[in-house]
Amino acid sequence: MHKYEKIRIELTRRINTQIWPVGAAIPHEDELAAEFNVARGTIRQALSSLVDAGFLEKKRKAGTRVAYPKVHASTLRIALVRDEIEYKGHAYGYRLIEDRVRGSERRVLCLHPADGGPDQLEDRTINLASIPSAASANFETISPNEWLLQQQPYSSVKTRLSAAAPNQNEVAHLGLGVSEPVFVVQRETYLEEVWLTRVRLSHPGHAYEIEMGSAFA
Repeated sequence: MHKYEKIRIELTRRINTQIWPVGAAIPHEDELAAEFNVARGTIRQALSSLVDAGFLEKKRKAGTRVAYPKVHASTLRIALVRDEIEYKGHAYGYRLIEDRVRGSERRVLCLHPADGGPDQLEDRTINLASIPSAASANFETISPNEWLLQQQPYSSVKTRLSAAAPNQNEVAHLGLGVSEPVFVVQRETYLEEVWLTRVRLSHPGHAYEIEMGSAFA
């Protein structure tokens, strides 16, 4: 892995864990270069990739700051579901539905309500061979989405967006009729070439929209 990629992963971790919260100014390139003992060009490359991914934004006279994640605005940035719901002015909730381990995989099904009503169903498979600490994570109190963003760095993301007919779990937990559509985000995350998680994120089609930002085009 190139030096700038290692630095990018560490800076991503700081953003995801809110060491650098949304709106915060990040250290100057010189400071980061000294911290990581690399040339400024390497830091600039790492920062540019985070700007392209929507983690950071550069503004004239304001410097480089942590950007608010616009939903699915990039293929690299993964947003915290809690933040997405609260940003829209709703009260966030969380409920674990199913949790089981089979071999080296842990499958977790959980619901993210907004104002008490179903907003997102998270159906996630975690590769315990690549994230062994996930075997003991308590998903009764924290969602896999939130735990992974706090604990696990990643280097690449594959995302697929689609509209689909609801499956059995989506009918049951999103309160949908069998003919009502769902909006589905399917995502795989990797650290280098090793897959970390696969997830299906489902939303009621009638109540969901994508906000795109030209700053992250």
